Amino acid sequence: MRSKNISTWCKAKWKQFSDRSTTLLDWLIAILVIVLVLVMLMPESWLVKLIEHLLGTSNKKETLTFIGIGIIGLMLWHMTLSAKKQEEAMVKQGEAMVKRAEAMAAAMEHRAKANEITEAGHVQERLKTSIEHLGDDKASVRIGATFELYHLATGCEDYRETVCCILCGHIRQKTQKANYQKQYIDKPSEEIQTCLNLLCGKEKGHVFNSCKRNLTSSFLQGANLKGAQLQGTDLTDAQLQGANLLGAQLQGVSSSSAPIDGKLPRMDM
Repeated sequence: MRSKNISTWCKAKWKQFSDRSTTLLDWLIAILVIVLVLVMLMPESWLVKLIEHLLGTSNKKETLTFIGIGIIGLMLWHMTLSAKKQEEAMVKQGEAMVKRAEAMAAAMEHRAKANEITEAGHVQERLKTSIEHLGDDKASVRIGATFELYHLATGCEDYRETVCCILCGHIRQKTQKANYQKQYIDKPSEEIQTCLNLLCGKEKGHVFNSCKRNLTSSFLQGANLKGAQLQGTDLTDAQLQGANLLGAQLQGVSSSSAPIDGKLPRMDM
């Protein structure tokens, strides 16, 4: 700490000396230039004779040479000091730019964290709202909620397993009710079929393919699961009479008690 203070003090003193030296050199150079002009224009004047006496020269040529060398020396010294000051100014400017860049980087990092927190809060709010809408009395509102959950899972990988569990739970809860099974004995309601489409889409690499889909004891008679990506889905005790599973991917499906009949020209197991 002490050595740092000494270094700072030395730098401050050098700056003061440099500033004063530059000003003094300017004056000395100006004086020598004036003397040089006097010697050239008034070689016989008493002032020039005094200058020659002070410099120890015997004639005009020697005096001009002496003064010229002095001017050149002072100018070189002046240039050295100016270069040093310019170098110090550039170093300070560079340090200021580095600090400014560090401050900008810190600000950007802070903003990114704030945006991340804001986005996380927004996602959680969307999830909460969608779950609330799944309990709405209107089927159209519940269907809208399933699409919102799907889009949420598509954009946020961390929420895919959660959304998958919510959609599966919604299917199980709705289809296990006696009044639902009585009303939709031939095929699922639009709401449930939409959930199935979103959970088990036909395209490869579907958003929920790596999730654990639990549809145990679901009432899915007459469901359209043609080409569905059902790999690893738990269909234990699910009612699938009349379901269309043509081209469905059923590798790893748990369906020991799932009755599957008719309308199955081809099943990929």
